[in-house]
Amino acid sequence: MQRWEKFSPLPPMKLLQLSDESLPGSFVDWFGREAPIEIEIGVGKGRFLKEYASAYPDRNFLGIEKSKKWLRHAAERLDKAAVRNVVLLEGYAEDFFPVIPDRSIVNYHVYFPDPWPKRRHPNTTCTASIGR
Repeated sequence: MQRWEKFSPLPPMKLLQLSDESLPGSFVDWFGREAPIEIEIGVGKGRFLKEYASAYPDRNFLGIEKSKKWLRHAAERLDKAAVRNVVLLEGYAEDFFPVIPDRSIVNYHVYFPDPWPKRRHPNTTCTASIGR
């Protein structure tokens, strides 16, 4: 068993997988309350999300990260800081976009989506079409 598979976040921290059949049906189900929702794409170690979500406890935050390694760091950081208005989602943001209800997100945060892009890599980031 991998170290990651042993991880079970402390309630009410929520860690979901985009491919999970048991995803809650609405954002109210995800967060347990109704509040404005902001999304950070590419959470990394969770530094920004921790600071921002702590500063705005009246909002809900959804952090999306494709890397289990970094998602674990973020979950641990958020739990240690007792930040409870965040749900973390493992997966690719572009796979999640089609299921977001219209006008349900008040803000998106995208910082450092790929720090070292290379020409030989296909441009498959969720921001690939911006600026073309």
